[in-house]
Amino acid sequence: GAVFSFLENGVLPYFQAYVKVSGERYHDYLTIATLPWSMKAIFATISDVIPIAGYHKSYYIAAAGAVSALALSIIATFSFTETTADAAAMLFFLSHMGVVVVDLLCEGQYASRMRENPTSGSDMVTWVWASYMSGQLVAAFTVGFMADAGYIRQIFWVGVPLAAQIVMPVMRGYLREDPIEPRKTQILWEKLKWHKRIFTLAACMAIMAIGLVFISLYGNGTVKLVYALFAAGLLCSLSLKLMPRTLALANMYMFLVEVLYIQFSGVGQFFMTAGPECIPGGPNFSYVFFQTTCSIVEALFGALGVVIFQTVFSGWRFQSIFWVTTSIRVIASVFDIIIIQRWNKAIGISDEVMFLIGDRSLYKIAYMLDFMPMVLLTSKLCPRGMESTIYALLAGFQNFGQSIAKTLGAFMIQAAGIRAEVPCDFSNFGIILTVGHMILPLLAMPLTFIMIPNAKLTDDLTKDMTDSDTHDSFNMDTQEEQEEDPLIENDQIVQNRDL
Repeated sequence: GAVFSFLENGVLPYFQAYVKVSGERYHDYLTIATLPWSMKAIFATISDVIPIAGYHKSYYIAAAGAVSALALSIIATFSFTETTADAAAMLFFLSHMGVVVVDLLCEGQYASRMRENPTSGSDMVTWVWASYMSGQLVAAFTVGFMADAGYIRQIFWVGVPLAAQIVMPVMRGYLREDPIEPRKTQILWEKLKWHKRIFTLAACMAIMAIGLVFISLYGNGTVKLVYALFAAGLLCSLSLKLMPRTLALANMYMFLVEVLYIQFSGVGQFFMTAGPECIPGGPNFSYVFFQTTCSIVEALFGALGVVIFQTVFSGWRFQSIFWVTTSIRVIASVFDIIIIQRWNKAIGISDEVMFLIGDRSLYKIAYMLDFMPMVLLTSKLCPRGMESTIYALLAGFQNFGQSIAKTLGAFMIQAAGIRAEVPCDFSNFGIILTVGHMILPLLAMPLTFIMIPNAKLTDDLTKDMTDSDTHDSFNMDTQEEQEEDPLIENDQIVQNRDL
């Protein structure tokens, strides 16, 4: 949790105040840095079919921690400039990759422990999330104050031991992972054959993600647009072809919801934190406010979103919930547009108050209300015996949807002539924000009639599923052969790590 928060909150002051890249280029670097979250499925598949010395998780976790620590130490040690900033972006990519692998494989291990001890209830998940969120809050506090004090590179030195510390307990066997026999590094071809459709989807998504790295670094706006549309179309087609139809349609909806909410995060963060030399009379937020105060408010309203979901929407239908959450996300975007157009100043409301009301409270509530039914819908549609793998796959789809949205945002930023470095020009920012945050997201609402079951959250969706919606459509062999596979894990996971 702490390492992720250092990366998430430290990347803005690093590229803005230290490396001093433009807002447009920073937007591309944000896309690159978070792409490993789109590759969760391929990481899960590789660890599942290529055990190292008989272990599916331990060596991968240790290697991931070491890679993340090494990348963070290079970021903290070397003085990158605007001309070498591409290399720094790739180091952030490697740092995130380490966090993703540790997150994913530890999740699988504690899920299997919960299955072995069903009376444990939610104790383990509560402990995991309490630790995770505590680390996030500590890092958020640290980043804001260190950045404003000018200790930007030193932020990542703090993250180095936090990333490396996982190597020792894992190599000493504290993970309590049971090895398979024989204890050697090998490729489990039979398991790969049983899960070949999932592997195909995971591999294609990973290839698209790697391609997006190069497109973000070297492509112009038109190339980014074409690649984003091609990747979205290809993954939607493969989803329909290789996944159970009901699950594929729901997955496409969740993917397209992310794609249609165009992200301008790089330029948006620059607008909020740029100095008066760029935006005279602008928000000019400090890093303490933007990274620390806002993180605390966001966490509180995220928790409120969970409470609202449980108390208000638990008896609703999936389609109705998605209509409401989409509407709230659109309404929350109005507050950002008001700040950008400076209308709040005309009515005497400060930028800080307006930003906290919209982007850090209403939007966060809407995000949680949107996220939780997505997880619940996925859990109800997952073929039995494949929950963990399918969660990784669908989470990768949704994360890649966000990456596509960033790429489309890069095209719109260039097309609108926005300039986020002195002399700055944000004159058309309100227009593209209106299109990307208010108009395009509404296109997802009619898709619910086609892609989302018109069922209540409490309904059993599996009873109406046909044979084409079972595990057989993933090209699994017979149920008898599936049960003979000693490596299939997470038989009936009811607690998703993200939820």
